[in-house]
Amino acid sequence: SDAAGRVQWLIDTPKRLEQYQDLAKDVGRTLNINLELDVGLHRGGFEPGSGLGSVLHEIELDASLEFAGFMGYEPHIPSLPTSLGWRDKALAGAWRSYRAALDQAAEVFGKEAIEQITRNAAGSPTYRYYEDTSIANEVSAGSCLMKPTHFDTELLEPHTPASFIATPVIKSVAKTRMPGLEFADKTKRVWDPNYSKTIFIYGGHWLADPVDPPGLEYNSTFGRSSNQEMLNGGPELQIAPDEFVFLRPHQSEAVFLQFGDIAVYEDGEIVDSWPVFEASA
Repeated sequence: SDAAGRVQWLIDTPKRLEQYQDLAKDVGRTLNINLELDVGLHRGGFEPGSGLGSVLHEIELDASLEFAGFMGYEPHIPSLPTSLGWRDKALAGAWRSYRAALDQAAEVFGKEAIEQITRNAAGSPTYRYYEDTSIANEVSAGSCLMKPTHFDTELLEPHTPASFIATPVIKSVAKTRMPGLEFADKTKRVWDPNYSKTIFIYGGHWLADPVDPPGLEYNSTFGRSSNQEMLNGGPELQIAPDEFVFLRPHQSEAVFLQFGDIAVYEDGEIVDSWPVFEASA
């Protein structure tokens, strides 16, 4: 189909290319090949040089393969310190590597052809670095729109968190009591007032932090639980069974796949529901 003909297959090693060459011959189709570049993340892929050159020539010589572009992902950059210019140097190095790869591809396929290929770079952590298409003509950004806690970086500071887990309170206990350790409860409450009260929620053990009501914390002694997870709060906590606790996910797709449709909240009410893409088989 036309859609199948637009799919690009990501290749990270010469061995992986051989596998797709065999696949192309087996199914009798021309496969669009996109090469993963290592621009500093060191999670695999090709670096500019003889290895990349050999793969580009192999694609050129194989009629069942079509060179479709590059992917150069660099989410490590926001995690690097700004001191001594380390972050800026890493970004400049990533772009330098990408340009070198583009130059190599132009030597094989021609400069005009390279202008037309997919030049993917960035992701949610780094897309704001790209202000023109001199390197990338495609960025892949999704999590920054939801902004889970993993994406709390200075570069994404203008973004507002937009996804939360809502779960009802099953039990609300006026005084925290630890099984088998009741003798220490009073001392713990004095030392940590946020230990004063306990609630148990429906479900739990998600990759998420409780954010509302404010001050709720997991109990490290009781431990995590996927069934009636314990949360502790301060003496001023007022929440009853069937009221809701809201948690902010650490990640997006890893958490969304654990639930059903996303309930869209706007102006004080649920106005729509959005399905979540199923996990790949």
